[in-house]
Amino acid sequence: MSDGGMLVPAGPQARILAEQLSTAMIVCTIAFLIAMACLAAALWWRGRRAVADGWWLWGGGIVLPVLVFGGLLLHSERQAAQLDAPAPPDALQVSVTGHLWWWSMRYADADEGPGFTTANELRVPVGRPVRLTLTSDDVIHSFWVPALGGKMDLVPGRLNRLTFTADRPGVFRGPCAEYCGTQHAGMVLHVVAMPPEAFARWRAAQAAARPPPTTPTGLRGSHLFSERGCAACHAVRGRLDGPRESLGPDLTHVAGRLWLGAGTLRNDTPHAALRRWIADVHQVKPGARMPGYGHLPADEVDALARYLIGDLALQGLADQEADRQPDRQPDRHADPSADAAAPPSAGFKRGTVAAVPVPSLTPSPIR
Repeated sequence: MSDGGMLVPAGPQARILAEQLSTAMIVCTIAFLIAMACLAAALWWRGRRAVADGWWLWGGGIVLPVLVFGGLLLHSERQAAQLDAPAPPDALQVSVTGHLWWWSMRYADADEGPGFTTANELRVPVGRPVRLTLTSDDVIHSFWVPALGGKMDLVPGRLNRLTFTADRPGVFRGPCAEYCGTQHAGMVLHVVAMPPEAFARWRAAQAAARPPPTTPTGLRGSHLFSERGCAACHAVRGRLDGPRESLGPDLTHVAGRLWLGAGTLRNDTPHAALRRWIADVHQVKPGARMPGYGHLPADEVDALARYLIGDLALQGLADQEADRQPDRQPDRHADPSADAAAPPSAGFKRGTVAAVPVPSLTPSPIR
């Protein structure tokens, strides 16, 4: 589902890196051809007048490498200096924290709306610079979205920064680029670049707190969320606020994300995907720190999923559904009648939302 990669850049910073890579490949190819030409010349010259050792030592061993690779180094340094340019004042400010094994994103308060927290999916407006503040809550992770820019480590106790701009819409995959444990391969971030108008609607919807459930199943799921211990690690703004964001992802609008479990399970049909995640989390993502709830009755799993889905119409998703594909994986908790009643993932109706102020979201202090 990812659009592009390092060789198909989707932003100016990534384009600089792609150009550096192309230049390095061309220079190395030329150097290889020169070396092969020298070898061929040496074979052809064998038995004739000997070439002085100084030519090979100084010419081939020092002067040529210094000219070739020194020039390449200077060119790369000049290009890389553009990547360190300070972000403009109107850049979108987002704090990203790495956890075992998921990503937390906190959008700072801005003129266009209050800040909020989400997880594993970074949405940005096309054409607007994005300034990331990066840190880790446990071990060293590394942020790397090849189509959008360079790699930057997330180090516990340290705040690193990275600026990038997406110049076309798309969904761009970013794996954790630093081995961080059992589920290192299952720690994937997706960057969704959206047209500015669609991003503004999405932001307003995400900043809004969850309204109370209105159906009996949703109300039961709300109670189960606390009784079964889900609220000990996860927050649902407006319903179960609390200092839990370092333990588990914020689930306020989880049904609107493209993936569950940090790129592990496609969220094409939120009801089925959430039920599968709740009941079979360790089959979907072995090593995940969330305990499995496969022992719960199917109706309780269903109620929890219904509660987490909430009202999809309030999640501002109507502009980015093109990439959703059906998830054909089996679900032993699946209920065909419930699926039929579940809201479809495509063609959501956008509702009216009210932005609810939340506390200022400044970058995490060094821990």
